[in-house]
Amino acid sequence: GQPTFSDFMRFDERSASLLKTLASDGQIRRELEPSLEALMQEIDRLDQKLILMTELLADLVRREVVVPEPRPFRLSSAGVSFEHSETEPVKEGDWVKVSLFLLANVLRPPEFAGRVGTSNSDFVSKHWFTLSFEQVNEVVESALDRLVFKRHRHEVAMRRANREEDE
Repeated sequence: GQPTFSDFMRFDERSASLLKTLASDGQIRRELEPSLEALMQEIDRLDQKLILMTELLADLVRREVVVPEPRPFRLSSAGVSFEHSETEPVKEGDWVKVSLFLLANVLRPPEFAGRVGTSNSDFVSKHWFTLSFEQVNEVVESALDRLVFKRHRHEVAMRRANREEDE
């Protein structure tokens, strides 16, 4: 059935913090003034400790959380499309809650509620279904757009690097 207003609020709060973390992962640092170098070294040291703690925590949580098998999907701030499975009987117009495990080491996925629809896009197979996100707030929408843009830019750079290696 249709999620309640508080469900949408909970999804937004959870998704906003997670997407912000994912988007900041691996950001390129600008050149700093020499006076800030010692401070940046200390921040890097603390960052490495946090990364280690996150990995250890992920190992613990992985024992409790069932992470689905990876599968291809197409994501935007408007919704997500993925291959329809016979074990997931849904029809157009149904409300669905989806959890997106976007990174292997982040076991707390953002959650979205949306309605099942059909896609008219040439980029999405007819065997896929599209879930249109409903009532996503601007902060989450903007964070999703940034994440998708960053991932796309990374993939383009990787393809370009692979082409240059092959030449």
